[in-house]
Amino acid sequence: GYEQNADVIEANTGWRPPICRDVTKIDHGDRLLMMRLKYRPEQRAKGFQVDAHDFEYFEAYYVEQTPVPSWHDLMSMDIHEPAGLAYLEAIYRLKGGDMVSLRAAHQLLENAEYPEAWTAAQDAYLYVLRLVLDFDGLKNATDI
Repeated sequence: GYEQNADVIEANTGWRPPICRDVTKIDHGDRLLMMRLKYRPEQRAKGFQVDAHDFEYFEAYYVEQTPVPSWHDLMSMDIHEPAGLAYLEAIYRLKGGDMVSLRAAHQLLENAEYPEAWTAAQDAYLYVLRLVLDFDGLKNATDI
């Protein structure tokens, strides 16, 4: 978006990017080279002189699908701690899971008497998670 930014990129890579303020379309597999100022300039200071050390640099590859840890890795966390539960729910939601079903299964788990009904409620909760996060593993599981 700025001539000065293009100068910094060119000085550090040998490639001069085109100046463009349009929305950039990215596709699966695209390599992203990103730079952002380490500080927030005053609004009236836009266009001020910048140097390479004023930026943080990032490189990434864009993938259209949310990466999900393996089922084994997910089950190695404490899924009953708030942070573990929030992480599982976030991944479940990103993968398109039905939050009504997951929350209903979690409610069963919270209300279950330990240990009699609790084990069955946990199995139901994990089954709902696995439908979205590990369907292939669920299809191939011998313990269901």
